[in-house]
Amino acid sequence: MYPDDNPNIVVTANISPEDEITQWYIDIAKERHTSPEGIPYIDDLYLDVIVSIDGNIKMIDQNELKEALDSGDITNDDFVLAYRVANEFIRSVLGKEEELKEFTMKYFKILCEAEKEAEKS
Repeated sequence: MYPDDNPNIVVTANISPEDEITQWYIDIAKERHTSPEGIPYIDDLYLDVIVSIDGNIKMIDQNELKEALDSGDITNDDFVLAYRVANEFIRSVLGKEEELKEFTMKYFKILCEAEKEAEKS
């Protein structure tokens, strides 16, 4: 389950100056959107997942998710969705760090090429 397959997942990769991935930070979202100006944004569901390069996976910000539910910022359906999506993502990447790395580097290279093209203009 990767971002292009699921509108509830947003992956941010931390990449060192040597172009090595150090970890992934996954936002769980109700939806992903793009503004009329082309700027992406999400309806954040507070729950996040961190995947380290060595395969260590942890879910974080459960307290923020619960507080959002208690305050009425999200619905019970949103609460359930956040945990379902996070758990599905975790199951989908367990033991597949190399696939996640390949997926990430594919887009990293695209961004680097676009940046080089923009510098030429």
